[in-house]
Amino acid sequence: MKIIEHIILGDHLRKKYQRSLAAARSEITAAILGVDHPMGSGLLSICPSKGSADFPNGVSYLTTYFDHTMRLQGFASQHRWPEKTPTPSGLRQNPVVQRWMKKDKRRQKSPGAIDFFKNLEGLRVGVEWETGYIGSSHRAVSKLFNAIVDGVIDAGVLVIPERALQKHCTDRSSNYEELECYTDLMDLILMFLKHGYLEIIVVGYDEIDASLPYLKQTDIGTLLKSDRRMAPSS
Repeated sequence: MKIIEHIILGDHLRKKYQRSLAAARSEITAAILGVDHPMGSGLLSICPSKGSADFPNGVSYLTTYFDHTMRLQGFASQHRWPEKTPTPSGLRQNPVVQRWMKKDKRRQKSPGAIDFFKNLEGLRVGVEWETGYIGSSHRAVSKLFNAIVDGVIDAGVLVIPERALQKHCTDRSSNYEELECYTDLMDLILMFLKHGYLEIIVVGYDEIDASLPYLKQTDIGTLLKSDRRMAPSS
């Protein structure tokens, strides 16, 4: 799998966190680039769709591979939203935020668990992997945005396919082009708040190869048997 583009919507972390952020981005990048097909080839080669009504490649293969590699990198999966989410000190100093806090009624339900979470020397990083239905991509990026504002994480990263990959996969699965026009508002808000870091990584295939089988639903046991590089996580 290859990375098409990095879109940074806000970069307002303190200097002391920049090294940890670079380490986290390096680990996430390695997990993305490690997703390949056929297994061990080092490239994500996709058998093309045969027509507009044909969506042969299942995204669960990509999801399972990325999930396991992220765990090997030390990321915890399905990080639960804490019961208390204190507003970060950086935001409490903002007079507009102070007025908002006085009026705000805290929600009764959390936005749901974050796909992957890791604390790197005090920098809390949340990652959402999005190959599901396009509607879930809106929830995923909003979840990361909320987590930054609520003080659950300091940096959020959304990984999402480009349309060129999506069109060969499950119908209505996620793609960045459908999400793009909604990101400007978050960029503007983070610019105003001067707080947190939010990034979208757009991913795609390396090549099209009609001689290959389609991507099929694959469990982690099958992947481990097929690729000895993926040792079981401790």
